[in-house]
Amino acid sequence: MRWMLAVPLLLIGVWIIVSGWVLVFQWFIQKKHSSITPLVGGLLTTLGLLLMPSGYRTLWWMPLVVDVGCIPSLVLVLIHVLRRYLRRGR
Repeated sequence: MRWMLAVPLLLIGVWIIVSGWVLVFQWFIQKKHSSITPLVGGLLTTLGLLLMPSGYRTLWWMPLVVDVGCIPSLVLVLIHVLRRYLRRGR
């Protein structure tokens, strides 16, 4: 039963993660702007990994790091906010 829930979540999550990276590369190469779906791919893939047998559960954190809409985006937003805050202070 766990596999029946885990596999679709993993497939959809990985598809969203790959799509996010494709959009990033399109932005860098073609200067074509699009929006990514923040957190969804990483969270779905993490949930899918947590539903898998115990050997895969230890990898629960990896999709959150790999998904451009999760930790990488949050770090970039934090850097942007800190820069704006520091510029106002001058």
